[in-house]
Amino acid sequence: MSLQEPKCDYCRHFIESGTEDICKAFPDGIPAEKMWEDEDIECAPGIKFEEIDH
Repeated sequence: MSLQEPKCDYCRHFIESGTEDICKAFPDGIPAEKMWEDEDIECAPGIKFEEIDH
């Protein structure tokens, strides 16, 4: 069995918060369905998944 982490954890728009998952597109909380959506789908107009540089 393999576990997969939400794409949001690796997106440059993700914002560290102690209480919930938030980002530039969803400042009030990222909907669960968006965390697992295809990476090419925009989260909000002009904002989509962009992998952070390692």
